[in-house]
Amino acid sequence: MNLCANLNQPWNSIHSTTTLFPYCKTQADINQLHARLLTTGLIKHSCFTTKLILSFTSAHYTPLIKFARYVLNFRTDGDPFVWNLVLKCFSHGDEPVEAVVLFCLMLEKGVFFDKFSVSLVLKACCRMGVGNEGVMIHGVLRKVGFKGELVVENCLICMYCKCGLVEFGRQVFDKMVVRDSVSFNSMIDGYVKNGKVELGREVFDSMPVS
Repeated sequence: MNLCANLNQPWNSIHSTTTLFPYCKTQADINQLHARLLTTGLIKHSCFTTKLILSFTSAHYTPLIKFARYVLNFRTDGDPFVWNLVLKCFSHGDEPVEAVVLFCLMLEKGVFFDKFSVSLVLKACCRMGVGNEGVMIHGVLRKVGFKGELVVENCLICMYCKCGLVEFGRQVFDKMVVRDSVSFNSMIDGYVKNGKVELGREVFDSMPVS
């Protein structure tokens, strides 16, 4: 489909360009849109790129999501909201490694990350089952003093246990100021699945009685 045929207004209009988003169904459509965004300069407008990213990430179509990630390169603000939208798609999608790549790009560009960013990229590491990336991310968190978030600590435990690094998960567990049922269940499950049933039993026995 020729995207230009769907417009009766100038390309440099933000409103008219956003009407193209629903028509992006193929890689050729994305290529046309990409060319127009570059020639009009709209790719540098944060309000426009936010709309584009919202639209493309809601489509759950991998080429659109990858294009949304590409658009992030042109943003100069440090708001993690739109980054988290793309992170979520990659974390839950067919290519979780892309979430790790995107998180590294956030670090490279100095984009502020929050507990949602971290939990999403750690969940991607869980799905990949490879601990190296998770260890790297945990190191970044320690370096910047990012701690005390229950959801992040629980994700760290889950990630380490899923990747066979149950001892690292236990270190996180032991240092937690506050634990919930997810913390205990993740630790127990990690021990059991890594063949350390007795240690899992010890954690179970230490659970507070509600």
